[in-house]
Amino acid sequence: MPNAASRNALFVQLTIIIATWMTIYVWIAAWDDIALSFQDSVEYLRIADYYRGVIRGAPSEESIAFYRTTRLPPAFPVVLALFGAGTDSQHAAAWAMALTSLLAVLAIWRWQSLERTGPTSAVLLALAVLILQLFEPLGL
Repeated sequence: MPNAASRNALFVQLTIIIATWMTIYVWIAAWDDIALSFQDSVEYLRIADYYRGVIRGAPSEESIAFYRTTRLPPAFPVVLALFGAGTDSQHAAAWAMALTSLLAVLAIWRWQSLERTGPTSAVLLALAVLILQLFEPLGL
């Protein structure tokens, strides 16, 4: 069982990561429309429209035609569709991205913690991944 000092260090590490995530991604999910207007973002949302239609049992002809010509891989649009995101629900896409980014960063942090690289390097790597994702809007 971890001692009080290691529990406190764990709490501080998670607080830093989650506070940074909230500052960046919650702001984007709640108020930023610009991140949802880049070419790849729009294409992902259109593919998500197709998958939402498949989930509901009736994809539109337009989404079927677009899906046949897309160049992007399907995994992320499936995640978007499961969150209810699409061209008509862009903020759901931003929230999906926010939550999946948090899960990815926490997994990286945990992996680095298990590798015994030290708490500082684990937090720095997690923060670097979190911040570097911002350089590709919504494909973060």
